[in-house]
Amino acid sequence: MEWSVLPKLKCPGDLQHAKIFVSIYGTEEARRSTMEGLRSATGYIRSHLGKHIRLRRTPEVVFLEDRSLERGDKIIELLNQISHEHKNSDTAGDTTQEDDPEAQQ
Repeated sequence: MEWSVLPKLKCPGDLQHAKIFVSIYGTEEARRSTMEGLRSATGYIRSHLGKHIRLRRTPEVVFLEDRSLERGDKIIELLNQISHEHKNSDTAGDTTQEDDPEAQQ
């Protein structure tokens, strides 16, 4: 399953440029094709923007891939793995102490 999220839009004070950050969930092929599709639709999107906002000049639109959500998922996965390993090592340590008569004294 592939889907996209637009987590951020940056537009400087002069409103001449609009940077649209896109997070894409899916395969590398899905990311590539989504970015290609957005870039090929840039003219249409800019034209549509121009019709619906009242500015002297319609901003240039640039799509940029944002992988911060993907990096966040990876960090959570690593933290969960560390937590799981820590729990397993604690359990293994408890068993060793019970089996060792010297540790009980």
